[in-house]
Amino acid sequence: MLSPLSSHAAARAQRAAASFASQLKVAGHSRDRPPGPRTLRATPSAVRPTLYQGSMRPMSPEDRSVDAAVVPRGATGIVLCGEPCALTGSCRLGIQVERLDGADSAYFEIECPADHRESPDLAHGAWTAAILSEMCGVLPVLLGTIAYMGTLTVRFQAPVQMGERLIGRATLDRRERRKFFVSATLSSSSTGSELAKASMIMIAAKAD
Repeated sequence: MLSPLSSHAAARAQRAAASFASQLKVAGHSRDRPPGPRTLRATPSAVRPTLYQGSMRPMSPEDRSVDAAVVPRGATGIVLCGEPCALTGSCRLGIQVERLDGADSAYFEIECPADHRESPDLAHGAWTAAILSEMCGVLPVLLGTIAYMGTLTVRFQAPVQMGERLIGRATLDRRERRKFFVSATLSSSSTGSELAKASMIMIAAKAD
C-alpha cells in the first residue's frame, strides 16, 4: 500500500472528496450504481462533451456527460472514490499504479490488501471481482467522463496469490451513445498468466 500521506496531502484529499460530493448531488448514488431515471447534477463549469481518441467518435451535445475532473485523485494521480479512499489518499482495493495505455485502454499495477484475503495465501474471490469492476469503472474517468455500472460479468480462471504484484488492463471496446462496453483482465506479473477477466456495460452520467 502507499505510504501515509502528509497532513497537507491528507487535507487536500479531504477537500477533493468534499468537492466531489458537492458536485455529484444525487442521493444514494455511487460509481457502481446506474443513475436510472434520475439525473446527475453538476455546475455548468463541470460539464463538457466527452472526448475520445482512436476509433471513438465524440459524444453529441445531447449526450454530454459530467467532466471527470471533479473525481478525487490521490497524491500519485490514482482515481479515488469519494469515501473512504479520498479521505485516506489511497485505494482500499490495492491499486498502486494507474495510467492510460493507448487511446482507449488503461494499465494498472495492483496488490491485494491483507484484509481482502480468504486464506493466508489466496485473495478472496469477491476482491477479484471488485478490482475488475474498479478497473472498468476507472477507465471512463481516465478518458474524461463519469459512468455507472449497468452489468458486470466475471470469469475466474486461476487463484490469485497474496503478496504478488498483479497486472491489470482495462479496454474500452466500443460505445453506443451513453453506453460504454469495457473489458478488463487481471494477470500475474511473475508468470504472465491471466487469472480473471470481466466485461462491463456502463452508462455515462448525464449532466443537466
